[in-house]
Amino acid sequence: KRVVMSADDRLLLVATQSPPTVRIFDRDHKLVRSYPIATRDGKKSSGAYAVYDAIARKSFLIVLRDLPELWEIS
Repeated sequence: KRVVMSADDRLLLVATQSPPTVRIFDRDHKLVRSYPIATRDGKKSSGAYAVYDAIARKSFLIVLRDLPELWEIS
């Protein structure tokens, strides 16, 4: 699991390896949004290598383990 809290303590991002998913929770631990970590066509998935809070951009960054991509979620 990879976990990061937003700088304002309002959101928690959790990235899991199995299933490869990014989930965002509010401060009451209610699920706000869920994203499968996969290519657009769904043929290849990946775990998260690292997750970061991009404070200046007010977003989360997810570095993927098996895909040549960097995800940013605002």
